[in-house]
Amino acid sequence: MNTHPTKNHAPADHPEKLQQQVFADLEALKEKEVKLNAYEERLRALVERHELSRSVRSEPNGNTATELNAAWEKLHRGQALLEAERRALKGEQLLIREQQAGLQQREAEIARREGWIEKCEREIAAVAATTVPTNLTRAGRTLTTAPFLAVKQLFSRGN
Repeated sequence: MNTHPTKNHAPADHPEKLQQQVFADLEALKEKEVKLNAYEERLRALVERHELSRSVRSEPNGNTATELNAAWEKLHRGQALLEAERRALKGEQLLIREQQAGLQQREAEIARREGWIEKCEREIAAVAATTVPTNLTRAGRTLTTAPFLAVKQLFSRGN
């Protein structure tokens, strides 16, 4: 696993963006759930009203039977749609939970990497503090600087 971030990918920004996306998705799911609950209440009210109107009617009518069958069919379709939406909502909730768990793992990995980097920086600073730069000997200085000094003297004579 690569423990060093790339130039194109900022690891600290990625979890925050994912977390914001998860929270936005969670809010959308909550809104869907509220709408589904309202839809379910309307369906229940329709069923109660239909049962009440059925008990009030005393004489059956051929037209009433077809209307009743149509209403029952409509009710069953509505219940099927409601159940499908509930299943979809449940799946989305599970997906959001998985994303949140992934974010938490990513945050833990980033914290571990930051600790490792801080430890390495402390070790480098400790080594740099204990290391004393060695001075070059006179022979080493003259050997490496002699050509530059010769050129300097050559140009300074010409003036």
